[in-house]
Amino acid sequence: MSAKPPTTSFIICSIDAAKFESVSRAIGERMAGEPHEIVGIHDATGICEGYNRGAARAVGERLVFCHDDIELLSPDFSRRLAAGLDAYDLIGVAGTDRLIGANWRLAAPPHIFGQVAHTIPESGGYAVDQFGIPRRAIENIQALDGLFIATRREVWEKIRFDEETFPGWHCYDLDFSFRAHLAGFRLVVCCDILLGHSSPGLYTKVWEQDATAFLKKHGLRLASGVKRGMQLSSVYAADKADAVRLMTPWWWDAPAPSPASAATMARDLVADNHGGRFDAMQHPIIFDMPRMLSVESAWAPLIPLAYLMVDLVLPRVIVELGTHHGDSYCAFCQAVATLDTGTRCFAVDTWQGDPHAGFYGPDVLATLKSHHDPRYGSFSTLLQTDFDSAVAQFEDGTIDLLHIDGHHTYEAVRHDFELWLPKMSPRGVVLFHDTSERNNPEFGVWQLWAEVSQRYLSFEFPHAHGLGIAAVGAMPTMQTLAFLRYANADPELTRVLFFELGRRIADMQGRHKVAKWVLGHWQVLARWRQQTGQPGAGPIDAARVFDNPEPLAHFVANEMQRLVQDDLNLRQRLSPSVSAAPPPPPQQPPAR
Repeated sequence: MSAKPPTTSFIICSIDAAKFESVSRAIGERMAGEPHEIVGIHDATGICEGYNRGAARAVGERLVFCHDDIELLSPDFSRRLAAGLDAYDLIGVAGTDRLIGANWRLAAPPHIFGQVAHTIPESGGYAVDQFGIPRRAIENIQALDGLFIATRREVWEKIRFDEETFPGWHCYDLDFSFRAHLAGFRLVVCCDILLGHSSPGLYTKVWEQDATAFLKKHGLRLASGVKRGMQLSSVYAADKADAVRLMTPWWWDAPAPSPASAATMARDLVADNHGGRFDAMQHPIIFDMPRMLSVESAWAPLIPLAYLMVDLVLPRVIVELGTHHGDSYCAFCQAVATLDTGTRCFAVDTWQGDPHAGFYGPDVLATLKSHHDPRYGSFSTLLQTDFDSAVAQFEDGTIDLLHIDGHHTYEAVRHDFELWLPKMSPRGVVLFHDTSERNNPEFGVWQLWAEVSQRYLSFEFPHAHGLGIAAVGAMPTMQTLAFLRYANADPELTRVLFFELGRRIADMQGRHKVAKWVLGHWQVLARWRQQTGQPGAGPIDAARVFDNPEPLAHFVANEMQRLVQDDLNLRQRLSPSVSAAPPPPPQQPPAR
């Protein structure tokens, strides 16, 4: 015998008898055959007080808090409501995965989700606002719109609506849902619960007062970000059936595309010129210099491309496989911080080395952490583990940008790619380093790239050992498509542009390398002079070495020659058979 389905209580604050009767009738029709009740609060002093009183009076295990002027457009509303509450703790029809202010819309795309159809009484049609509907359920939500919020009783009992801070009619929804998020409950926007709404939101002086109270209460917990103004463009639907069709996109129920069909879809978009136009000047971050640059990394000339990919893909999750010194990974993190994309970043590496990169000690990770943690630790995680162990930490379809730079044999890189491919999202892009490295017989990335580039919309940069860019998702961002279209249409110009941008950074890396050599050898010279009783030349300022490395390098080289001559003289005194010449006098470093 099957268990009795739980009772759902609809709690509605209303002072309009006609609206309350209308929404009650709609709920009765959509919930026919399902245990439910409607709890009307007609004398609430504020919406928090009314909702708390209604929830206390309700008998249902499931609680729905909604406005009195909504239409339930989904024919199978009860099934979708039950499915949402079976899988999640708090569900709504619109919200954000990145709350940055007292209005969830301030985060703007790509961080707002859901859809609502606003009734047009004059025509009987609907103006449909679609904030973002890539799939039926959008997880990892931080705040929900109060038009419709459903939860379980135990969640409400723990969170409750804050009557003291919000005695009126605004910001109650953000406060309730955001506190649920902070408490660890799972929030979701159910894009397939289709609602109509007959009144727009009003932002009055009273709202401003409640917004101020919300920011005072939660300001320090909110995500950082630029509060963007946006004007929604509504799509007109002629009637209810047309609105339902418009709000149920085909891709929700489309089968997952094979790699070949994903590539075909992307290529078709490019061929149809739906990808827009790429303009490098619209991505000024590519001209930034890196804040972290090691002297050993081969990735330095590719750093502008790391910046660009963050700007094009707008990733929600970045994963790098093989980080070593961290030049590429810190470039991704620097772009995330500069562009304020709200991305979560993960670097996966054992930080022990391999036969290709060489083996090394804990100092490499310690040096990386000293730069990384204070700057990017709030959104980035260094996972010290192997690639196969780390993959289980990521759900399928959640990674938007993946950089593979691990062991470089064909078998190893193919294994990494195939293992992580299911984790890629519809907008997913994979980067492969060392695609043009063919001199080392153990390197086989170029072989895999030959296969990948035939299956997906892609482009390769040959400099700095090669970087391959492949759009493996079925729905890359328009910016990604525009760039790949531009690059494939004029590959020579594209490669020259990013080679020259990378050469600036390579030149800076060369200065770092010379400066490191100069300072290291200067310390040797200083110790030698001290031990042999010669006058010291004093310390050299590191900034001075970096600004003008060539004459200082010549000076140190000459002094090293003198050190060698001193050593020969010493050996001659100890063993007369060794010939020696008189050493030149010690010199002072060249003037600035």
